[in-house]
Amino acid sequence: MTDDSATQDRIFAALTHSGEHPDVKRVDTHAASVFLDGKRALKIKRAVQFPFLDYSTLEKRKAACEEEIRVNRPLAPQIYHRVVAITEEPDGSFKVDGQGRPVEYAVDMSRFDENRTLDHLAKTGPLDTKLASAAADAIVASHGAAARADGKAWVASIPALIGGNSHGLRAGGHFDAGDIEELGKASHQAFLRVRPLLAERGRKGFVRRCHGDLHLANIVLIEDRPVLFDAIEFDAQMATVDVLYDLAFTLMDLLHHDQPHAANIVLNRYLAATPADNLDALSALPLFMSIRAAIRAQVALARLKPPHSDDPDILDQARRYFDLARTLIHPAAPHLIAVGGLSGTGKTVLAQALAPVVAPLREPSCCAATLSVSGCSGSRRRTACRRPLTHRSTRPASTIRSLSIPGGCWRRAIRRSSTACSRARTNGTLSPHSRASATCR
Repeated sequence: MTDDSATQDRIFAALTHSGEHPDVKRVDTHAASVFLDGKRALKIKRAVQFPFLDYSTLEKRKAACEEEIRVNRPLAPQIYHRVVAITEEPDGSFKVDGQGRPVEYAVDMSRFDENRTLDHLAKTGPLDTKLASAAADAIVASHGAAARADGKAWVASIPALIGGNSHGLRAGGHFDAGDIEELGKASHQAFLRVRPLLAERGRKGFVRRCHGDLHLANIVLIEDRPVLFDAIEFDAQMATVDVLYDLAFTLMDLLHHDQPHAANIVLNRYLAATPADNLDALSALPLFMSIRAAIRAQVALARLKPPHSDDPDILDQARRYFDLARTLIHPAAPHLIAVGGLSGTGKTVLAQALAPVVAPLREPSCCAATLSVSGCSGSRRRTACRRPLTHRSTRPASTIRSLSIPGGCWRRAIRRSSTACSRARTNGTLSPHSRASATCR
């Protein structure tokens, strides 16, 4: 045990002393300990060192606390406040923001209701349209404010991400080696197909310093508004990614939590609020979501340590993420469904109801599609072929389109739709002799 670890043990004991802090609750992660006391939360970086972060010295932990405030306060000012010193007083006691010698630093935060994070809410039933739309809006806002970066490093890092997933899953020792190998091979092949597209997106400014860890446990409802928190602060490069890769974490986790409708709404809302270039990049989304699912499988496997070495719930969670990663990397052929009719007859309502449940004829849906209303009555409307998003069991589903277009615009709309569906076609599941069909009513 290092001197820093020994000092932290003494600090942690003081912060949980039943006499001075009778109601305190301590929550540990691999890299931090959080002390919840009333309306306050103190987050202390643990004196640890991993390949991806280094909190081994007091100076590094202070810098990490300062960076966490810098990164997260713009996203969640109602949660993140300041960095405070934990001092050792002349009598040997420890005080938060005291007058003695600083021996540790903490992120001073407001406590929120842990049962209001989206992962908890998703376990209680379907997330409604209002909540899903608000979550999408929060992600859109975060990406709009995120600093742009050179995309070359991000694109170059993807093969290592895939390789790291394969290594970590093998090391976990719970999954079939052949399945891991197949996932890695399919992921590398998918990357080769979309690499020119990703490079182009990097040049256009879609690689940014994002949140980096947008699974459902890092989105919380505060005053009925989704708030993004706990963004990656320890490695700017890890969080400097394509915005769709950032979004993919939320979409994937919604599928994992059996929330296809919410995933559908989030994707549709995001695409409607952001440049059309994101529509043209949907071919990368299955790869992005698959990588994210494989990462979460590894995180779950890492929790299988004493006293949870044989916890069936943790292992089941890891298995479900792994199976989802394998499913997402093999998306089915996109379908085009055109819904026509006079204004006000319910085209959008019908398409929105169809989107989460439409699926290939042969299989149940795992990734249901989303939609956009398009037309030619101004620049506010645009045609959009959305990539699949639901989770049931086996393979990704088809693509749905809602078109509300006067006669003179049909040709242009169908051409745009066909182009979008072609872009959404990934992994060769649509053969050169196949074609998407449009059904017009």
